[in-house]
Amino acid sequence: MADPHPERCKAQTKSGSRCKNSAREDGYCHITSHKPDAPHEQRDQSDPYWRLKNDRQRKFVDEYCIDGNGAGAARRAGYQGDPGALASTAYNLLTNTDIRDAIDERLAKQSLTKAEATAFLGRVARSSLSPFLRVVEREHEDDDGNIDVCKYFRVDLTSEEAQANFHLLKEVKFDANMLPSIKTHDQMKAVELILKMYGAFVEKIEHSGPDGGPIEFDDFDPSNMTDDELAELDQHLTRVEQLMEQADSE
Repeated sequence: MADPHPERCKAQTKSGSRCKNSAREDGYCHITSHKPDAPHEQRDQSDPYWRLKNDRQRKFVDEYCIDGNGAGAARRAGYQGDPGALASTAYNLLTNTDIRDAIDERLAKQSLTKAEATAFLGRVARSSLSPFLRVVEREHEDDDGNIDVCKYFRVDLTSEEAQANFHLLKEVKFDANMLPSIKTHDQMKAVELILKMYGAFVEKIEHSGPDGGPIEFDDFDPSNMTDDELAELDQHLTRVEQLMEQADSE
């Protein structure tokens, strides 16, 4: 018997009804547990995501973690209503402790640690264009009939090396002949960000008070500070002096 709804996911929900989400190429929707080969551990009840009441709440969590747009996530998850109603629905969903826990868990898994961010920036700082270029040879005949071989670079995104380094590309464009041009992430910016992360780069920022006048400060009385606060202040001042000496030596 032919499937009466081939456009819909083949899976059944916990209530036993047919899933209403749109099917992808494999016949199932975006929800991992709906696929027949989904590993059982991905439905671990210790994960707040799998403790949610239904698939629509899980879909809301998935969509909210993409852009943080509550009303948009509610609409994409299948909730109905005008923008005001969807905003109200999103508010109610976000005040649900289980949903909030599921979102926090998902965002924590998606976030980069300091080490991961530094590793990525390090790859950008050391990057080159070589994975994306190949040498092309073309014969050229001059007016005297002499044949010269000209060599030039062409952007090539089809090699395994290029595809392994796609994360280093900031922008890819194609001309009318479908020939690509590329822009990589700024290497110097990556170096600057690494230095900032480890406190080795000091930005000089000028501040002023109202109408460009001097900034007025309340009287500073260190006698009101605790021993711990004084010790912390001394550490900061020592660090600033070290950075200033380093800058002067350079």
